[in-house]
Amino acid sequence: MSKIHKPFRFEAYWIDEQQCGEVIRDSWSVDVNGSTMYRLKQRLRNCTTELKRWSLTHFKNNRKQIENLKDRLVEIQNGHVHNTAQNEAKEIKAEVDKIWKREEMYWCQRSRLNWLKYGDRNTKFFHTTTSQRRQRNKIIMLKDREGGWVTDME
Repeated sequence: MSKIHKPFRFEAYWIDEQQCGEVIRDSWSVDVNGSTMYRLKQRLRNCTTELKRWSLTHFKNNRKQIENLKDRLVEIQNGHVHNTAQNEAKEIKAEVDKIWKREEMYWCQRSRLNWLKYGDRNTKFFHTTTSQRRQRNKIIMLKDREGGWVTDME
């Protein structure tokens, strides 16, 4: 069975990262020979390839990152409180908020729900909604020329 090709999707949360612009600039500036359309196509391909690679290395599992940061925060809060620990706790909280924002942007881009902008962080709900929409949009059967229903791939 062949691998299913997923279309490239530019993630909205990438824009918040300075490195995104650098990745695009660097991948676009690679010298390509050929016609104008061929150069455009190759540069777009270079950008998508490099953005995917960059995303895989810089945006690992958001939920796992949040859990690790929360565990670290609990360690700090259970320890002796001093200025260094307080500053580290603030940094961890800011990082958790940043990752939550990234997770929200990810699901908002897929969910088509306008009320996300009002701050609901229930990402399990958005994941479920997106999965349900995917199931609802799946084509299960088609009507053939004779008017009969076809349910298997022929």
